[in-house]
Amino acid sequence: WRESMSTISHELEHLLCMAFTAEPSEHVMLDASNIAMLPLCLSDDEKDVQVFIGVDNKSADLLGEVMFCHANCSRQEIRDLLGETANVGAGALKRTLSAEGKLVTTGLPRAPEASSIAEKVSIARREWLLTSAEGIQLRVMIHLGVREPCMIAVKQLREGMVLRTDVRTAGGGLLLKQGTRLTEAHLPRLLDALGERRLVEVADAA
Repeated sequence: WRESMSTISHELEHLLCMAFTAEPSEHVMLDASNIAMLPLCLSDDEKDVQVFIGVDNKSADLLGEVMFCHANCSRQEIRDLLGETANVGAGALKRTLSAEGKLVTTGLPRAPEASSIAEKVSIARREWLLTSAEGIQLRVMIHLGVREPCMIAVKQLREGMVLRTDVRTAGGGLLLKQGTRLTEAHLPRLLDALGERRLVEVADAA
């Protein structure tokens, strides 16, 4: 956790091929117009970590011009790029936590609104601004919170979702282990074994 700012900042520099100056800050997401979030589940600690990366409109335009070599990038292009930055940042944090012996699973990416982030109750959070020579500012936040159950019916499970707990039959037989990322092949197997209405806990149901 203490090294998260330098670790994530380094990975983002490598991804975007630009140098950043990192500055700790507060409430960095309030003015963000585009935000990507990727959740991590600390299975042993009953806690969640969420990695947020956002930009305001000015930085979105600059980032799009630098990365795509043309002005007036679409919002979807910016969202896709931010999604990749969140994925890289969360991956860097996951490797750090795994090296400390934590069992970490990754959920599905989201594009939350700034207002919903402000309402989050955190055990701890780190926030900072990354500023490039081109004037691009990336707003980065790591939120640590108590894990909230995310239960979903078997018939609503989708490829890519990650199981937070072991899935067992009514007789106690193990079907899939905690941390399994669901594939298309898993879905009919779970339907046959559990039925449509059985609830399963997943890392993220977005």
